Amino acid sequence: MWVGLVDQYTIRTAVPADIDTLVAFTLREAREAEHRELDRELVTRGVRGGFDDPPHATYWVAETAKGEPVASTSNDRAIRVYHRRGLSDAPYVIMTKSL
Repeated sequence: MWVGLVDQYTIRTAVPADIDTLVAFTLREAREAEHRELDRELVTRGVRGGFDDPPHATYWVAETAKGEPVASTSNDRAIRVYHRRGLSDAPYVIMTKSL
């Protein structure tokens, strides 16, 4: 079942050029999992904070063999970046709120 699956994807550290993709994934996840529409600017501000202060947040992107992004994740240090950017809640809480 899992044979060859790992060979189909590459996981790499996200770069600032991935911000729009990371924001799109976050918005889609909130829509699909929580049936909520989030404020794009608020989510963008939170994601961008991870790149403005690199040691405090890391994002990863999973790509197909053709370089197409299909998934992303971040570490728990992203929460601190969100707070420093003026957001009072953690990323997951923001994603589950009706804004």
